[in-house]
Amino acid sequence: MGGWKRTSLTLIVGAGVVMALGVGLNLSWSRSRPAPMVVEPGDLDFGEVWEQEVVARSLPITNAGSKGMQILGFKTSCGCTSVEPGLLTIEPGATEVATVTLDVMALRGDAASDGDVPFEVQLVPTLKDELPNRYAWRVHGTVRTAFSRRPPVIDLGEIAAEADRREAVAVEAVCRVGMKDLSVTCRSQLATVAWQSDAGRPGVARIAVTPRPALPFGPFEFPIYLAATTADGVALPVVPWPVKGLAVRAVEFSPKHVTLGAIPLGQEKEETVTLYSTSKGPFVVAEVGSDSADVTVSAGESLGETIRTLKVRLRASRVGQISAKVRCVVRHSGTGREESLEMAIPLSGLGVPREESERGSQDSAMVPPASGTMD
Repeated sequence: MGGWKRTSLTLIVGAGVVMALGVGLNLSWSRSRPAPMVVEPGDLDFGEVWEQEVVARSLPITNAGSKGMQILGFKTSCGCTSVEPGLLTIEPGATEVATVTLDVMALRGDAASDGDVPFEVQLVPTLKDELPNRYAWRVHGTVRTAFSRRPPVIDLGEIAAEADRREAVAVEAVCRVGMKDLSVTCRSQLATVAWQSDAGRPGVARIAVTPRPALPFGPFEFPIYLAATTADGVALPVVPWPVKGLAVRAVEFSPKHVTLGAIPLGQEKEETVTLYSTSKGPFVVAEVGSDSADVTVSAGESLGETIRTLKVRLRASRVGQISAKVRCVVRHSGTGREESLEMAIPLSGLGVPREESERGSQDSAMVPPASGTMD
């Protein structure tokens, strides 16, 4: 009986259940042979990485197999990581070195600006003539934060692009290690920085970021840079601090597009456009008009020197889509000098036959009101 059972077990293993039973019986061929692609655990440990823009590390990869292996590329679990070269051929017994580059700022993120952050990124090589995802290596370490930054991103908000005078935005940086020297610089042409140490709080820098007078319209983003030398004389990596904002006209309007919807043929519909000063300076409406004879524009209510309104009317002279532009010229002194600013405000409406409009109103009137009871 014992022999019969032994034979049955041998047959089961021979039938291909080795992958299921191999671990318990120590019969798995995949366990008995060395892994062809080998990366030492120590090479995957990046240790402590000081916060900086990017950091690169060498990653030796050894082919411990008996045939050549070709890496066609790498997949990573984080878009903040890249591996070069993308194509790597490793002969049997040889070792080739790839370079892993990490975007450290993206790894750290904004939420952890006041502390050290552990990280882990998975690298999966794509091999020629091999099953996908056969190997997966985990690069790991800790990002050390030299500076606590408040706020994590300096938001200058909505500012007038043409202003001659600018208000500085005040922020603070706190060095979290013993500091000997500190410097703050701005390489962008969009702003200037000034800073001073806080005499009552060692390691604290009070920084003022001031946008330059002339900015291009639209959103902008750039970094300022913090650099420090520790009390031991060690120069820390330069740390970028993101700055963002939106450059707008000295006078803006709302809504950005006047949409009047359906208008019965021969009738008019009116909308109010609000003009407001982004520079907080006074302005006056000098001229108004339109590129369409169907549109009339007049001055509306004044809500002070920095907010004014326009009344815009569209007459449906034809059936179909109607598009036009409202022209408005204002004179403002919010930039430090009086100048004119011309704006084109898009407007649209839909002319519909009067009968169709009246029929829609009648249909609505015929619908009985909803009721919770019945007589």
